[in-house]
Amino acid sequence: MLRLLVSAALVRCSVALVALQVSSAAGAAPAIERYRVELGQPPLRGAPEALVTLVVWSDYQCPFCARLALTLERLLKEHPNDLRVAWKDQPLPFHPRAREAALAARAAGRQGKYWQMHDAIFAQPSKLESSDLVRRAREIGLDLQRFHRDRDDRALAEAVDADAAQGLAIGAQGTPTSFVNGRMVRGAQPYEVFSAVVTEELATARALTKAGVPARDVYAHLVKDGRTTPPAPPPPPKPAPPVEDDKTIWRVPVEGAFSRGPATAPVTIVVWNDFQCPFCGRLAATLKELSFDLGQELRIVHRDQPLPFHKDAKLAAVAARAAGAQGKFFEMHDKLFDNQRVLDRDSLERYALELGLDMHRFRAALDDQRLFAAVEADAKAGEVLGVTGTPTSFVNGRRLVGAQPIETFRVVIEQEKVRARAVRKRGVKPANLYEALVKDGKTRDSER
Repeated sequence: MLRLLVSAALVRCSVALVALQVSSAAGAAPAIERYRVELGQPPLRGAPEALVTLVVWSDYQCPFCARLALTLERLLKEHPNDLRVAWKDQPLPFHPRAREAALAARAAGRQGKYWQMHDAIFAQPSKLESSDLVRRAREIGLDLQRFHRDRDDRALAEAVDADAAQGLAIGAQGTPTSFVNGRMVRGAQPYEVFSAVVTEELATARALTKAGVPARDVYAHLVKDGRTTPPAPPPPPKPAPPVEDDKTIWRVPVEGAFSRGPATAPVTIVVWNDFQCPFCGRLAATLKELSFDLGQELRIVHRDQPLPFHKDAKLAAVAARAAGAQGKFFEMHDKLFDNQRVLDRDSLERYALELGLDMHRFRAALDDQRLFAAVEADAKAGEVLGVTGTPTSFVNGRRLVGAQPIETFRVVIEQEKVRARAVRKRGVKPANLYEALVKDGKTRDSER
């Protein structure tokens, strides 16, 4: 008995020492904030006794969640023995099909095929009608009679509601929101961000197991003292730096361009970009944060303007369009901005391979002169509107030059939301809102 007590005491001391080493390893770096995220019995994917547990609150109709699903799939392949992913439902109220998709996935789970349905839904996230979900159930081999019965089971609906309530209680107020061993990561951050956090957590977890904490208990040990309340609201935004208060409206075309966000959004930002421009990369991060905060209220439209002194920019623009032909424009868009210094042809092909593109089609598209012509047409359209450098943005037709601070964009966006509401009150349908907002705008820079 004495031997057992001594052994237990040594384990506790070792764990405490590891905790001290982990907290002091970075010197004066701030302590890692963790949340006590109770797992419950969610769908799990990965190693049963993983050293790193990633809990994600997600929505099947959210495009950012679909993007994160690819990142999580990649992480699971790279850490098959050390990572597990737990799914929590948070169907947002403005996504009318998200809840039914969540119920369909849970119904499939009762037949042991939750993740097959999960993957099938995210493979075609725009097709979420009831008939689409039934077709997927048939394709993955479900008993359809049981599937229909389970979808209507009140217990599944209550489980979805419980997930959403748990998420809101600890600050998962938008999707996707992830917790990596209790560390919050908001939004569909790039793969590199998640990979870095997972790598750090693996080091912490391995130190704990060496100190005597069983692998199955690492997650509970790390989150047991975590916070259980949402983070404090962010401080009020700093006043926007003084900029020219130019409220000139330009009639900026969006037809045929790649866009992210609903066409019915009250605010549309059209951006002329150069994938090799560091300021464009900075603005891309700003727009990603705005998209996360505003959700369905914001649409981002991409236009190309590769500058002549950026030797790889035009081919990168063609590569993004080539990916777009296979339904992955913004996946490539994000990858190019994450790797701005490496945009040669070999690297572009590697990125396409990582995105799972048909490489024969992609390589042929890189040599397709029609795509080069489309890029050049974008650049000329921008020049007509006075776009002389990148990035240049138009917020509901109002021009903002350069990688302006996020506070500047927020000020203009709030003003444009007010203008959009006024236009809607005149009876304009959401589908026609953007056209109504810019229809009387200037069409050529010479009109100024």
